Amino acid sequence: KINFINNNEHSSRDKTFVTNEISAPNEANLHFHGMHIAGDDAMLIVRPGENYTYVIDVPIDHMPGTFWLHPHRHGSTSFQVGGGALA
Repeated sequence: KINFINNNEHSSRDKTFVTNEISAPNEANLHFHGMHIAGDDAMLIVRPGENYTYVIDVPIDHMPGTFWLHPHRHGSTSFQVGGGALA
């Protein structure tokens, strides 16, 4: 289990998604990059002040690899990852 808490403050930019623009800098979620697991929902939105508990079950026979965890909120992914939000 991972309890994801979005402690970001609300922003006047947290409005509607705008193509090619940072449109939701303080909204977030987690993406388990490279893993094929249930519960990885890149379209989930965790808004400022909200939390979400990810329940991830990695199968014993999951192929090995170099996996990483990062935000995947469309409109703010590069902004957040570039700022160091990754593992």
